[in-house]
Amino acid sequence: MPATYQLIATASGTGGNSGAFSFTNIPQTYNDLRIVGFARSTNGANQWIGMELSINGLGVNTTQINRRTYMTGGSPTSDTASSYLIGNGTSTTAGHFGIGVIYIKGYSDTNKYKPMGVYTSNTTNSTTYLTLCQSGQFQSNSAITQLDFDATSFGYTTTSKVYLYGIKNS
Repeated sequence: MPATYQLIATASGTGGNSGAFSFTNIPQTYNDLRIVGFARSTNGANQWIGMELSINGLGVNTTQINRRTYMTGGSPTSDTASSYLIGNGTSTTAGHFGIGVIYIKGYSDTNKYKPMGVYTSNTTNSTTYLTLCQSGQFQSNSAITQLDFDATSFGYTTTSKVYLYGIKNS
């Protein structure tokens, strides 16, 4: 079944010390959501920066997403932490960004939990890199109407972008 992607919204980094991307009032007219982002942090002291995901304004907590994480060079882990996109810190090689893709199936369905797949990766232009593959679910029958990505102790460069797409199956 062919799918069509439609750009719903774009968010950009502000370059300041507060980092957040928010998508509110998400239309309920699509089958699925896809979030694609690339980011570079304004925090020069840290090369691995995460944007934590909060759904429907619930805050980043341990009850909304149940996930299984696979890290490059590490063993799989299971937990109930938030999923996130990764951004590189400004201490890494100039022009390098972290990337991330999140797929949320059936986000507007009010009869079931929402399965999610998350892939994120970044590099420092050396043998040092981090890749996270996460799968889990939003543990609620509520439709997803708001997505917030937050990094409260730092911000993102103005060249950082996060795109929200709606997917319709024909």
